[in-house]
Amino acid sequence: MLENKKNLFFQKKRAIIALLSFVVLVSVISYAAYESSKKKVTLVANGKVKDIRTHADTVKELLKNTGVTPRSHDVVQPGIHTNLSDNMKVVWEPAQKIQFTEKGETKTVWTTADTVQGFFKTHHINIKAHDQVKPSLNTKIDGGMAVSYKPGFQIDLTDGKHNKKVWASSMTVSELLAQKGIDLSKNDRVEPGKNVTLTPNTNVKVIRVKKAEDIVKEPLKFDTVKKDSGDLEKGKKKVLSDGHEGQVAKHYEVTYENGKEVARKLIGKEVLQESQDRIVALGTKEPVTHDEPNIVPVSAKTTSPPKTAAVSRNASSSNDEVRYVSSTAYTANCSGCSGMTTTGINLKANPNAKVIAVDPNVIPLGTKVYVEGYGYAVAGDTGGSVNGNKIDVFFSSESQANSWGSRRVKIKILN
Repeated sequence: MLENKKNLFFQKKRAIIALLSFVVLVSVISYAAYESSKKKVTLVANGKVKDIRTHADTVKELLKNTGVTPRSHDVVQPGIHTNLSDNMKVVWEPAQKIQFTEKGETKTVWTTADTVQGFFKTHHINIKAHDQVKPSLNTKIDGGMAVSYKPGFQIDLTDGKHNKKVWASSMTVSELLAQKGIDLSKNDRVEPGKNVTLTPNTNVKVIRVKKAEDIVKEPLKFDTVKKDSGDLEKGKKKVLSDGHEGQVAKHYEVTYENGKEVARKLIGKEVLQESQDRIVALGTKEPVTHDEPNIVPVSAKTTSPPKTAAVSRNASSSNDEVRYVSSTAYTANCSGCSGMTTTGINLKANPNAKVIAVDPNVIPLGTKVYVEGYGYAVAGDTGGSVNGNKIDVFFSSESQANSWGSRRVKIKILN
C-alpha cells in the first residue's frame, strides 16, 4: 500500500515537471520567434548612431518609439511615412532657428547645418575671399544666433592725389575708412558723406584740406588833392607837394585741397607805411588886363567862395573826386525793398551786382564810384533815408549787410 502511494507521487511529479518544461519550451520558442520577427534598423539621430531592432512598421513609429517627435523644419530620411525594412538606415536631423542678414535684410531661417559654413553650403551661397561673414565660417550653429553675409565688391578709393581700387562690402564710408586705416584731420572731408552705405558703383574721395596764412605786401597809392589858390591865375596850377606811395600788408587765409589752392579770404591788413598825398594848387586869380587902369572898386571886388577840395587816386586818375560819407548797408529783401532799384537793376536776379543808393542831388544816378572796403560800384538806387552826404551799400546776404554795419567811408567819384 505504501509502495503504491510512493509510485503515484513520483508519477505526478514527473508529469508536473514535463508540463513545466513544455511551457518553458513554448515560451522560449515564442520569444525567439518574436525577436526574430523584429527588423534591424540603424538610426542616426542628431549625429548619434544607434542600431535598433523594432516591430515598428513605419519611420514615424520608429521615431515615436525612441522618443523623437520631428518638427516641420527637421530633416527625416527617408520620409516619416516610409515603411521600415530590415537593415534600413533612418536619419533625423533637428533644425535650428537663426537670424540671417543678407545685404542689409534680416529674416528668420531654419537650418540643420552644424556650422556657419555648412549653412551657406545648404543655401547654395558661395563665400569668396573678400566677402564679409559674421560669425566665422567654422562657428557651430546655435539656436537663435545671428549670421550675416555681405558680398564683397571693388570700388575706387581716392585719398588726396592717390587713387586705388579696394575691396569693400555693404558698409558705410566711415567703416571703410576705419578698415583701411585712413584718418581724417579736422578740415578734411570725404565724398560721399561718412554715413552713406557703399554700393558697387560708389567712388570714395578723401579730400585733404589745409589752411595757411599768406601775407601779400601791396603799394598804398597816394591821392591827389586839389586846392584853390588866389595867388595863381585861373588856368594855372602848381604842385605844392609830390605824392609818395605807402605800403600795406594784406593777410589772407588760403585754403588748399589736395595741394591746390581753391579759396583765398582776406582776414586782415595793416599799413606798413602811410602814403603822402600829392598837393596841387589851382589858380583862381583873375588875370590883370592893361587896357584899363588896374583899379577895382571895393564895392565891385568879389571874393570867390572856397571850393571843396577835389581828390583823386594818383596821377593816372587825377580828376577823380574824393569824398568822405556816412554809409549803411541793405539787401534786396530788406523791409520796404522790392528788389528792383530806381534805375531798373534786378538785385534778386543779380546778387553779385555792386550798387549803392545815393541822394541824386549829391551824387547823380548812374555815376560810377569806388567805395573803400566795398570796391567799384554804380550809383543805381535811392532810399528814403539816404539824404545828403550818405550812401547805402547793397549786399546779397543779410549777414554781409550786418557785418558792414554803419561806418564812415571814403568814396571816389570816377570820371
